Amino acid sequence: MTFDLAVWHSERRPSSLEAQRIYEELCDGHSTHGLKANDQVRAFKREFAKDYPDLDVPGREDVAESLRPEGGEDWDHAVVLNFGWSAAEKMLAVVCRVAAKHGLICYDPQQGVVHFPREQAPASKPWWKFW
Repeated sequence: MTFDLAVWHSERRPSSLEAQRIYEELCDGHSTHGLKANDQVRAFKREFAKDYPDLDVPGREDVAESLRPEGGEDWDHAVVLNFGWSAAEKMLAVVCRVAAKHGLICYDPQQGVVHFPREQAPASKPWWKFW
């Protein structure tokens, strides 16, 4: 059993039910709900693969098994990630941070939680503002 996350772009926040339906269709290998290939998903994949180059190492429980869906087909409209449970907490934070940076949704199907980019990355104050 793995800890799974899905990342995609959406202009609006889907409900947990909608996100679960999209996730299930992605896992079944379907292109879903009008998700379209976009540069944000490509940029996420490039950055994540650069930071975690050993994603496809079999038997490693602390890294993602793949940036590709079950059939090995490469997508530019969504990313489904599978992690060993020992890395779940760390990788949830990492994936949400990188997804937010690229304006993408991160969906956690274990908890049914949609992490929408505007909620993931609160704006930080400039160093010179004390209040």
